[in-house]
Amino acid sequence: RGWHKGLDIFLSAVVASRMLRKYLSEAQEAQLCVCLEATIPNRLRNNSQPLEDVYHRLVDANQEFGLALSEDDMVDTMQQACDLWNRQVGNLMSDSLATVLDHTWRLLPEVNPALRKRALFKLNDYHMALQSMTKVIANMKGSTIVMEFR
Repeated sequence: RGWHKGLDIFLSAVVASRMLRKYLSEAQEAQLCVCLEATIPNRLRNNSQPLEDVYHRLVDANQEFGLALSEDDMVDTMQQACDLWNRQVGNLMSDSLATVLDHTWRLLPEVNPALRKRALFKLNDYHMALQSMTKVIANMKGSTIVMEFR
């Protein structure tokens, strides 16, 4: 159940960072991880924009680890992260309901590991996946689907 909370994205960032370590500077690794972190959904806190929270963590990491990123570098990183997020959710803004539903159905196995075992999942697994997706869709706010950063 933890996959829908961003664990898969965290692991993607760790693997990407380790695989590309010999080709990237520490600052570039951090920028890559920030772009991936920004794609974790449902992260609103205190009515702020999630990307502002990610930006503040980047500023803190820049200072703590001496990454030597300028303010412009960090803002550019956040704008790239924003662009990645918006491309990821772009089909939710389609004029075609069929496109939106098709994408939503394709997400079920991605965020519910039990459904990846095509013939082996239980009806209860499917029910739980649908219930979880229903909750996500019911709690979606238009203002958080499309992100912007400065």
